[in-house]
Amino acid sequence: MLMSIQRFGRLALAGAFATMALACESTGSNDAAGDATVTGDVATDGSDSVDSTDATDSVDATDGVDATDSVDATDGTDGVDATDGTDGVDATDGDPGEAVYNQLCVGCHGAGADAGKGSGIGPSVRFVNRGFGQHVIRSGRDEMSDFSIAMPKFDAASLPDDKLGALLDYLHSFEKPTTGEGLFLTFCANCHGRNALGGRVGEGIKGKPAGEYFELVREGHAGTNYGASTSYMPSWATAELSDSDVTAIVDYVKTL
Repeated sequence: MLMSIQRFGRLALAGAFATMALACESTGSNDAAGDATVTGDVATDGSDSVDSTDATDSVDATDGVDATDSVDATDGTDGVDATDGTDGVDATDGDPGEAVYNQLCVGCHGAGADAGKGSGIGPSVRFVNRGFGQHVIRSGRDEMSDFSIAMPKFDAASLPDDKLGALLDYLHSFEKPTTGEGLFLTFCANCHGRNALGGRVGEGIKGKPAGEYFELVREGHAGTNYGASTSYMPSWATAELSDSDVTAIVDYVKTL
C-alpha cells in the first residue's frame, strides 16, 4: 500500500514538472511571436519611427519647397508684370510725343488715324511750324472764329519742354501728303480757308501768280512775330515743302 502511494506521488510530481515545462514553452513562443509582431511593424514602413508613405523624415513630400519660390510663374518674372515687359512702365506708351498728344490734344485735333488732322472743334496741326506751334501751346489761342472752343495754354509745369519737343516731333512724323489737295489742306487751309478765299487771316490766295506763292512760302511774313495771328506766315524750307509741292498746291487752288 505504501509503495503504491509513493509510486503515485512520483507520477504526480512528474506530471507537474511536465505541465510546468509546457507552460514555459508556451510563454517563450508567445514572447517570440510578440517579438515577431514588433519586427513586422517595423518592416511595414521600412524605417525606425519614420512613415515610409511619404519617404521623408518629418518633411511633407506633398509640398516640400514651392518650386516657384515666391515668384508668380504666370508672368515669368520676379515682381514685373510680363504683360507689358517693363518694370513700372506701360509698354503701350510707344512714342512719347504720341502719348502727350493722346493725353492733351486728341479731344480737339483728331484721334486714331486722323490724329492731327483736326476736327469740328480744332484745326489741323500736322506739320505745324515748330516756333509757331510752341508759341500757341504756351500762350493758348482764342481768336479762331471757326471753332467754338478756345485752346488753353500749357505752361512748363503742365507740359515740360522735353515733352513739348516730343509732341512737335510726333506732329512731324506723319507721312506727308503727295497731292495738291492734300498739301493745301495740311499747310495752307488753316489760315487761308478751305476755299482759299481768305479764311481767318482774311488773305485770299486764289488767283495769285505762282511766283508770289513761291516767295511767300520761302520767306514767310512777319518773321517770328507769332502773336500777329492775322499777318504772321511761317516760312518753309525745301526739305519741308519742295518746289514740286508748291507747284502742286498752285495747280490745286486753280481748281477751286
